[in-house]
Amino acid sequence: MGEVYLACREGPEGFLKEVVIKCMLKHLAEDQGFVELFLNEARLAVLLQHPNIVQTLELNRAGDSWFIVMEHVRGRSLKSCIRRAKKNCRQIPKNIAVWLIAEALQGLHFAHNLADGAGRPLGILHRDVSPDNLLLSWDGAVKLVDFGISKARFRVVNLPTGGPKGKFPYMAPEYFVGDNALDVRSDVYSMGVTLHELLTLELPNCVPRDRKNVSQPRIHYQPRAELPEELNTILSKALNPNPAERWGSAAEMAEALIKSLVAKGQSVHASTVSAWMRDFWDLGPDETFSEFSEWEAPAELSSLQSESGGIVGTEVLSAPETIAKKALALQPIPRRRTPKQNLLQGLATAACFISIALLYWALISPNKEAPSPALSLSLVPQPPAAMASLPSVSVDFEHPQHPAPESIAEKPIAEKHPEKKPPETKTPEPKNMGLVHIKAPPNTIVRHKGKRLGKTPMRRPLQLPAGKVRLHMQNKALGISNTYHLRIEPGKEVVLQVKTPKAHIRQP
Repeated sequence: MGEVYLACREGPEGFLKEVVIKCMLKHLAEDQGFVELFLNEARLAVLLQHPNIVQTLELNRAGDSWFIVMEHVRGRSLKSCIRRAKKNCRQIPKNIAVWLIAEALQGLHFAHNLADGAGRPLGILHRDVSPDNLLLSWDGAVKLVDFGISKARFRVVNLPTGGPKGKFPYMAPEYFVGDNALDVRSDVYSMGVTLHELLTLELPNCVPRDRKNVSQPRIHYQPRAELPEELNTILSKALNPNPAERWGSAAEMAEALIKSLVAKGQSVHASTVSAWMRDFWDLGPDETFSEFSEWEAPAELSSLQSESGGIVGTEVLSAPETIAKKALALQPIPRRRTPKQNLLQGLATAACFISIALLYWALISPNKEAPSPALSLSLVPQPPAAMASLPSVSVDFEHPQHPAPESIAEKPIAEKHPEKKPPETKTPEPKNMGLVHIKAPPNTIVRHKGKRLGKTPMRRPLQLPAGKVRLHMQNKALGISNTYHLRIEPGKEVVLQVKTPKAHIRQP
């Protein structure tokens, strides 16, 4: 019922904050039922302030369309992690999978037990727990998202007709026998399916594989041989077809999972998960998101005005699970260097210093043509102290006490072959320079006349000669390779904002 955007909220004194905007589809804005459903999500989400739940910042409207502003989680969904593990034939470590679900259960338990100011339970159920709606940040934080089809006591409308809403493999059997049968244990069942998929990369054998079979009697969970006994026991209880035989709350299941880690002496925390994420996604220093496709074309809705400031630079996303795909200022996460990499870097640095030293020696040495061997002495001067570690270089110098006779005609030789001086380069005066502010996606290489000027984001604007200037922008990961023509006025500033497929230039 909505589109998800990544945006940047602007404030005073250069304040910038990445946010996510969920906008109602235009054709649904005329349906009052969907409008109330959208507002119901906002009413729920604004109350859910918990470290394991994505925070909702604002509810507002632009014309006839409502939108919700939420925090931006830099990371990936658990569903994308499962897909990558299958593609690369890798397993998600069991202790990390257990810790992730235990954390998510804490956020779910908070939502289940939330009460109003009078202490009355709100009766919130998520009803769409799945790997798609569990986000894992690069810092190792787990956050539950999307309460769009949640149930609460104060909800003013029912869901639109058309059968149960959600992803049927993760839905408990009671979803298909009547809405009144649902309670917190229905969400616990969904979390059990998610845990099983993280551990085995497969759905449990007790869930229906076809939508036609969702209303048929469910079989009991069959333990997996590759899983420890305690995890099979936890899964068997979470996936019991009878709600009365399941865990009574999300907190009970979370406690059982943590005890299974403690019993084996396994310590997992956010930094452990963060290190695993870096390795699992192969985040190199220059290709943080090289596996992603090109950016989509800018949406029609390019900016919004909210109560707390302008929200600009919105780009439509294909699905909520790809929010981190377009982080506006995501810095690459460096990988740990191996001893071999450290050795190569050290050799390269040493070679660079030696080259600079040899160049310095060549510049300070006399550039005279060597005199005749019969009339001069060949001396090897001592190298400077700074060059003591370098190989000695033999150079012919004329001995000061035995000058060459005048018949040698040193002067004509010197005049015929004068000492070459490097050409003087005139540096443009500041008054003939202008500044260019580059606003482009991260890791975009900026070149001017074939020379690389740097990579975005840039801390300072570029100082370039006034007049017509051509800048080339290249970002292989995002498919950007374009040349932009600017006109720079002396002493003035120009902003180059690079988007797909073109750049927009504006005077500040």
